[in-house]
Amino acid sequence: MSAGSKAKDLFFFILRFAVAAGIITWLVAGKAGKLSEALRSFDIVWLIPAVALYAGHLCVAALRWKMLLDVQEAEISYFDTLSLTMQGFFFSLVIPGSLGGDVVKAAFVAKRVPEGRKLSGVFTILVDRLLGVIALFALAGCAGLASMEFLGSLSGFTALATRVLVAGCVVGVGAAIFFAFHRTLEKFWGVSALIAFADKLTRGAPSRMMEAMDAFRDSWPVLLKAVGMSVVFIHLQLSAVIYCIARGFGVTDIPKGIYILATTLGNAVGALPLTPSGTGTRDVVIEKILSAAGAADGAALGVPLLFSAIIIGFNMSGGVFLVMGAKKRRQRENNARPAEPSGKPSTD
Repeated sequence: MSAGSKAKDLFFFILRFAVAAGIITWLVAGKAGKLSEALRSFDIVWLIPAVALYAGHLCVAALRWKMLLDVQEAEISYFDTLSLTMQGFFFSLVIPGSLGGDVVKAAFVAKRVPEGRKLSGVFTILVDRLLGVIALFALAGCAGLASMEFLGSLSGFTALATRVLVAGCVVGVGAAIFFAFHRTLEKFWGVSALIAFADKLTRGAPSRMMEAMDAFRDSWPVLLKAVGMSVVFIHLQLSAVIYCIARGFGVTDIPKGIYILATTLGNAVGALPLTPSGTGTRDVVIEKILSAAGAADGAALGVPLLFSAIIIGFNMSGGVFLVMGAKKRRQRENNARPAEPSGKPSTD
């Protein structure tokens, strides 16, 4: 990587942190007293299920990737997939650049996939992300459509932004369907030209996505199972995390569907590489929706901030997996190294 590229990555890395800090500061400004009061009255017991549920969703995310790796006959254990998943979160948080831990994961996978499947093995990383996004957008779109009465009660910028997010999620699902069935759709007039234009704008991202999906065109049952797991045991589980935190703040009168709407829309915005781990951007969406649903100012702000604290805490714990992985690699290299001759004369 050139010095110019490194400087550019570092600049945007610092900028992302600055944007996150600015958003959090803006959210807290004028509500510091109410937030402090809400935090003092928080029932810490509710953090136990919240943290446990968050840890569980990470384990399921690693299992989803393991399923895709198994399709490509990669000899990678579940623990290694979990370790690499956590390392990826760690790198995405602390290392400049947009690739995060994907480079490390790709190098690890390439060494453990049979010849002829190495590219497909690396594609599992891209497909894993895509399936997670499909599940998130689908659930967010459904939650938005099911909450039309609530959305209709909103006003001003919050109403506009929330409706745009719901519409964006529906469009996102449509784009995912397009990637899955692009071979058929490309037969229609103008579709290939549209793909070429999109490739030009995004440096070939649509074509890479379609090529990655093609690597799994004979494994649709696995893909559908992965999406179902993502909906139930990842995104709904994250909504349960938000619910537990809200209960800790004493919020009891908000419909559970609103938690799903707030969490999925917040995570959809947080998935954009604008801030580290979506901090700030996700918090704004969740705070605005919970506040509109009737949560007190201190609780509406405290819920996303504690949620972000849990996320950052787990992402930082990926450093432990990084150290453990490095130690494991050294042990493997030492075991593979041939023993040195002792230098003693033979007694035969």
